[in-house]
Amino acid sequence: MRNPKSIAALLGITQEDLSLLFGGHRSRFSRYGSGFSKLPLWALNLIDGVVRFLFDPETDKHSKAVEHQLSVQQAAIEDMIAENEAAIARIKLQLPTVKAKNQYYLNGMKSLEFLSASELAADEENAAILRSIRFKTSQGLQSFGSDTIFRLEHRLELLELQKLLLEAELLKIRRARENTEGI
Repeated sequence: MRNPKSIAALLGITQEDLSLLFGGHRSRFSRYGSGFSKLPLWALNLIDGVVRFLFDPETDKHSKAVEHQLSVQQAAIEDMIAENEAAIARIKLQLPTVKAKNQYYLNGMKSLEFLSASELAADEENAAILRSIRFKTSQGLQSFGSDTIFRLEHRLELLELQKLLLEAELLKIRRARENTEGI
């Protein structure tokens, strides 16, 4: 026996617990790993049996621990899908408003281009009013510009892709749980 820590890790228990199972203190167990003492035959057989059990593909099909973990994982993924769907719904609700405001401010800027080239802009007072309107309109475009629309649409695509991945993961878990039914 070379490394008692790796045996304990392989079995999923602490080195201290493993040494207690073998009827001794941790220092005694470390003597097995250092080669000063040999593990009794019954301990070797027990380790062999546990390792065979752990790596038998049929073990997971009948494990309550595996079923529980799959159940916990399934619940977490279902929660993530619900959060994802809520985020998708928010963006789908927000996007038409942002597009409408973008069009509104864009029309405002185009109107200002026309008005600035007209006789109206020749008057000093009207020119000042047009500059004020242009400032407010450009501020609106900063908040509701094409870049904002692009970000929202991109975020929506990412959320939809994420939802597909989560649903695929959920399907894998459901199939794995079908294999553990009858426990």
